[in-house]
Amino acid sequence: LFLALHERIGDYGITESRYAGIALGIWLSAQVLYFLFSRAQSIKFTLISLCLTSFFISFGPWGILSVSERSQVGRLQRLLAKNGILVDGKVRREHGSVTQEDAGEISSIVSYLRRVHGYGAIQPWFADSLKTAETAGLDRYLPAPEVLEKMDVQYGDPGLQQAQGVHS
Repeated sequence: LFLALHERIGDYGITESRYAGIALGIWLSAQVLYFLFSRAQSIKFTLISLCLTSFFISFGPWGILSVSERSQVGRLQRLLAKNGILVDGKVRREHGSVTQEDAGEISSIVSYLRRVHGYGAIQPWFADSLKTAETAGLDRYLPAPEVLEKMDVQYGDPGLQQAQGVHS
């Protein structure tokens, strides 16, 4: 479990499901150690430790949503800086060519951010707003292809990339 998660996280960063996999793997390891070495084995340990684990991963800067967003924004920041798109904390349209692989990764991350977290963490990189309008109190974010257009990066459909063997 940990080896598989390490491989995925190393390649594509932390997402909610990978973070949950790590947390549950640690919790299961603690269960095994407790029941192997404890003399007073009690089911209460399982219930209490599961509640504490759930609480711990739900809130704060170590929470599942905060960690996954920071991980994906960090990946995006590194990719954009590598390609000369993000300079001094601002997105530039004038840059060299972006490889198809990098464009696919950038597309995948921007699509993920829109779908799960919104663009709040990357908004400071852009001069223009990444929101379209407020409707009934809900923020509406630009579609990922429009955000990539602001970066002058060719949008690669993440669903198509996954069908061709590129995973995020």
